[in-house]
Amino acid sequence: MSGVLTLKANEPPATWPPPTRFAPPDPYPLRSFLFCATCDQPFFPSPQPDGSRAYRSRCGCRLHPLDAGQTERRVYTEALRRAFGPTAIATTSDCLAAIAARLFARVSLGPTPDDIAFIPRI
Repeated sequence: MSGVLTLKANEPPATWPPPTRFAPPDPYPLRSFLFCATCDQPFFPSPQPDGSRAYRSRCGCRLHPLDAGQTERRVYTEALRRAFGPTAIATTSDCLAAIAARLFARVSLGPTPDDIAFIPRI
């Protein structure tokens, strides 16, 4: 019979399930999105010796690295607030990073953790 797939016992089909080629999520989803408010240089991922994630500026305007989780939460919270209002929720960082990327052209970070500016896309 043409078009009928026959299998031997305990043998999976050669093409099922199809191979997955999904890349793992980026551990630094705001890479190339954060900039120094003083000199406009980009921040870059900076894994810390203790295994934590951080963003660091190349310029030296900010002496200490920024905690990546805290920075991402602030950006995502602002993106959700602007996109959907104060009661919006999202579950994955990939989804949140996509929302932030559609709303903001960049995020400028100043010398203190509270000095943050969201530059909207035009």
